[in-house]
Amino acid sequence: MMLAILLALTCGTQLWSKKILTDPGAAAALAPAPINGTIAQLGGFPRTHKRRSYIVEGTIIEKRAEHDDDIHVVLEDSQGNHIVVEFPHPGCATGSLALAAIKRARKQAANLQVGQHVRITGMLFFDKAHAMIGNAPNYAELHPVLKAELLQ
Repeated sequence: MMLAILLALTCGTQLWSKKILTDPGAAAALAPAPINGTIAQLGGFPRTHKRRSYIVEGTIIEKRAEHDDDIHVVLEDSQGNHIVVEFPHPGCATGSLALAAIKRARKQAANLQVGQHVRITGMLFFDKAHAMIGNAPNYAELHPVLKAELLQ
């Protein structure tokens, strides 16, 4: 009970239902299979681009825990483009249509380290503009991450 109270106090609030796929559009966004994309491509989409899941590859240049209990990871491609990918805490994703994938991805995130080349599957999400290291020019993110794979 105490853990649930603590998690509730630290979970995100800003656009949270979209970030964890509990909003009314979540089922439609999850319906199509993930498609391959690039960090540059996602960073160039208009902010009105349709929400769906994408697969991108990149090198981890930053990994840190955030105040809302997400694991924040910045990926970089070979041209220096960046995107933020977020692994929410499963306790903050109660009711999510993707809860099983969020749990699995969070476990996978525990083994990720700066410098590793990874393939990430996650939901395209446009965050509000704010000062952040590693953000895409349009504030595109993959949030939540649904799968993380280490590449050789």
